[in-house]
Amino acid sequence: MPFSAVPSVGPRVTTALTHPTPLVGTAAYGLDRHACREAPRRRPLRAVVIVLRGGCSFGSKAINAHEAGALGVIVESDRPGPPFVVEEEADLPLLVVTDAVGRELRAYIARAGSAAHVRFTRTIEEVPTPPRVLTDFSSAGPTPFDLLLKPDVSAPGEAILSSIPLASSDYPGAFASWAGTSMAAPAVTGVVALVRERHPDWTPAQIRAALIDSAVPSYADSNATVEASPLRTGGGFVDAGGAVAPGVLADPPVLTFGLVQAGSSATVPVSISDAGAGAGVWQVTIDRHSGSPLGADATAPSEVTVPEAGGVLLPVTLTVGPKTEDGDAAGYVLLTQGARTRRIPYWGHVERPQLAGATARLLSHPGIVRGSTRGQPNRVDAYRYPAYTRALGLPVHWLGGEALYRFHLAKRAINVGVTVEPISGGGLRPFVMRGLDENRVVGESGMPIDVGPSLTEDPVPSAGLYWAPAGEYAVSVDSARRRGGAFRLRFWMNDTTPPALGRLHVSDDARTLRIPVTDAGSGVDPRYLECALVRQGSSLDNPCRPDWHAEAGVASIAVGRLAAGSYALAVRVGDYAESRDALAISISPQHVRTRVIGLTVNARGAIHVAPAPREAAFDARRQVDGA
Repeated sequence: MPFSAVPSVGPRVTTALTHPTPLVGTAAYGLDRHACREAPRRRPLRAVVIVLRGGCSFGSKAINAHEAGALGVIVESDRPGPPFVVEEEADLPLLVVTDAVGRELRAYIARAGSAAHVRFTRTIEEVPTPPRVLTDFSSAGPTPFDLLLKPDVSAPGEAILSSIPLASSDYPGAFASWAGTSMAAPAVTGVVALVRERHPDWTPAQIRAALIDSAVPSYADSNATVEASPLRTGGGFVDAGGAVAPGVLADPPVLTFGLVQAGSSATVPVSISDAGAGAGVWQVTIDRHSGSPLGADATAPSEVTVPEAGGVLLPVTLTVGPKTEDGDAAGYVLLTQGARTRRIPYWGHVERPQLAGATARLLSHPGIVRGSTRGQPNRVDAYRYPAYTRALGLPVHWLGGEALYRFHLAKRAINVGVTVEPISGGGLRPFVMRGLDENRVVGESGMPIDVGPSLTEDPVPSAGLYWAPAGEYAVSVDSARRRGGAFRLRFWMNDTTPPALGRLHVSDDARTLRIPVTDAGSGVDPRYLECALVRQGSSLDNPCRPDWHAEAGVASIAVGRLAAGSYALAVRVGDYAESRDALAISISPQHVRTRVIGLTVNARGAIHVAPAPREAAFDARRQVDGA
């Protein structure tokens, strides 16, 4: 079977791989499916191995496969979307394929066994990819707090060939492949310009409605066979021709029913108006998304007649049966006239809040309290919104019991949150919610992931909000493990002070430096712990390896045996409040502190604190602040 694969920046596919070469799974080399652990031994099998993306870097996969004896690596993507270039040199030819191609290759190996072979060409060709497939990093709705259906539309945002201002060593040509909002936004902006040119008197709301309701379907899988939910694509993939001549405009162009209880219904009246050549009868049908729970149905009149230069009301009702399971009821209200179809996305979440009525401990003021999830009932399996996947590194199911807390904000706070410090057990993570409802997580910053200015999305033991409005809040400490554990809960508010560094202590053998680090707010985030040790008059930096001892609250820095001379030691520390700053409202000095300490080492190797040499201090600070 022919398939497309995208190679890493190096090395190139060897001549040997242009001939039929055995294709095997990771088990043939004694590797795990991600090839993240070293094989127990090298095997005399000259084959290409297919591994799964994730778990470790692409470079690590290549190293482990090379050491096991493989000739090349095919990396199967673990999420929908086109293949991509790995921007790092590998130890052997490494190529990326889509998740759909990967599944086909694995099925081929299962059928053919030892007769499975693969052959690569060395020619460069355009990689055909299905159109309108959403990237894995495309944000999903709804919005926090008000729970509005978002996004409005989707647009091209991955593997976009774009010009660059100046050639550089990183991008030697005049063009490069880019991804993200920086690519999608210009595409939508261009369509808006076309709409404005055709309809200069339209309001921003009318332009928005034209973009949303004229959009075409987008897809959630690499083969473009499963239509994406409105929570991921809104109206769909923006269509320039439809947006310029939509025929009719809907107000509102997006229907949000919010959280709907089982056994209830809600109605949203929609105004359908003539936008030019849109008068007449439009047929109305409901396109229910496949993931919607049974018993949650949207209904509307079967047709509407739009008067010329006028409008008509179209009531849309979401009805939820009393036995309907919880889940996202979503889809599209379709307006069809001849060959034209306009799509109004709708969404409502059928909820059965499991935390409603539960008892929660009051957090009356910032500080530290002790708690445990052991013996607590397991009410919640998943938290939302936003919904999330394993791509964020969080468990999909929370199997342990919940320890619940609540707090009240009488007025807006600069920031507020909680940090969990485990005492026993593991996997404990906090969620901050607007009241005792697991479906009202206060956005991404209310989840235990890093959404700070660096946007690492790493799992962290902290959750909260920046610029938090007044109101009632709740906290759930949960675990993916059934047994749970004990913890200290640090409740913080208006944290604008970085951690403090205490007095430096030198170990008896003069090979380790210890500095107490304290933080009265959100707590010390060990990911920010960095150090640099520079000797005055030397072009070589001395090794500096920091370690964080949470129980003692001490940063331990191994420096080894230092030669006689003058040194500058720069130490950088930070706190968890920085990881909550999703809107980059703050700047790092509020939560990160760098301190430079001067050291002298005598001929006997003894270390003493002294004024830091100016040039060495500048160099050491630059190293950690740029880390």
